[in-house]
Amino acid sequence: MHAFDAPGLPRTELPQYRERDGRIPVIGTDKEARGDALARVPAYLAARFGK
Repeated sequence: MHAFDAPGLPRTELPQYRERDGRIPVIGTDKEARGDALARVPAYLAARFGK
């Protein structure tokens, strides 16, 4: 799931999906990752599909 770029999604831990090494997945908006995605995705698409 890619929830880091969803606007306004609160940070939520998902212990029901705990990894074998004990890590607990976290979803929620990450401002830095969201900004990076919003900057990079259009460039990626333009490079592949032209614009």
